[in-house]
Amino acid sequence: MKGETQEMPSMVPETFVQSIQEYIECVICDTRDWDLTPGCSPWFRGQSDGNKPPLPGVLRSGTCIDEILINERFQSLAPMLGQTPARLMRDEWLYLMQHVGVPTRLLDWSEGALIGLFFAVENAQEGMNPGVWLLHPLKLNEATIKEPIFPDARNPFFIDRCDLAFEKRPMIQTDITWPIAIIPTNVHPRMRSQKGCFTLHGCDYSDLEEIAWKTSLTQSGYFKKYRFNYECAPRILSELRLLGMTHSTLFPDHDGLATDLKQAFKEKNRVFKSCDL
Repeated sequence: MKGETQEMPSMVPETFVQSIQEYIECVICDTRDWDLTPGCSPWFRGQSDGNKPPLPGVLRSGTCIDEILINERFQSLAPMLGQTPARLMRDEWLYLMQHVGVPTRLLDWSEGALIGLFFAVENAQEGMNPGVWLLHPLKLNEATIKEPIFPDARNPFFIDRCDLAFEKRPMIQTDITWPIAIIPTNVHPRMRSQKGCFTLHGCDYSDLEEIAWKTSLTQSGYFKKYRFNYECAPRILSELRLLGMTHSTLFPDHDGLATDLKQAFKEKNRVFKSCDL
C-alpha cells in the first residue's frame, strides 16, 4: 500500500486500536489485575514511530556520541550559562541534560495514559504507525534489581547506573546490567505537567522490548504495546485537544501556548485573514 513501510516483527505482542475509547478500555483491562501499591501507577511511553522499540537517546543507532565525553563537556560549560547542580550530583545532571535535549541513558515515561497517547500521535507521519508502551515499573525493578521499590538517589543500584554515564568503572558493587525505574528527584515544571518519570539504563544497551522479554515482563503481562494506524492519528489528536490534552497543557510556557495557537488557527483555516496593505 502506498506510504507504508516494511515493519520488523515486534518482540511484544501488539494491540491495534482505533480510538481513544478503545485505547482506554484496553489499558483498564490490561492493568486490572496488576498489584499497584500506593505511589505506583502504570507507566506509558508514546512514540510517533511505534516500530522503533524504546531506547534512550545516547544508545540509539546512528547517534555516535561518546557518552562520557559529552557529559564531561556539558558539566564544564553549563555553569557559565546558569544555575547547575553540584558536581557530584550526577542524577541531577542527568535530569538537566535530558531536559535540555542532550542524549542520555534516561528514557522518558509518564504516569498518564492520555499523555502517552498525545506524544504518540502529535507528530505522527505518513507510513509510521504510532505506538504506546505500557509498563509496570515496580515489576521491572523486581526483575532487574530483585526489589519492588523505586531506588532513591542514595541507593547503590541508582548511584552505580548514574556513574556509568560519567566514568568507566568495573561492575563490582552492584549488578548494573539491567535498567531500573526511577522517580526523578529534581522535577522541572514541564515534568510535573507531563507526570514524568524515567527508566535508567545499565550496561546492557538492549532496547526495552528486548529487556522486557529477557526478564519475562512481557510474558507476565507487565509490558504491553498499543499501535494506532496513521490515518487515525489526526482524529485522535483532535479529540485529545477537545478533552483538554494540548501542547500547552504538557508544556506550560510561552512555547506551548504558541504551539497551541498555531495549531488552532491552522485547523480553523486561518479564521483571521491577513489584511492587504
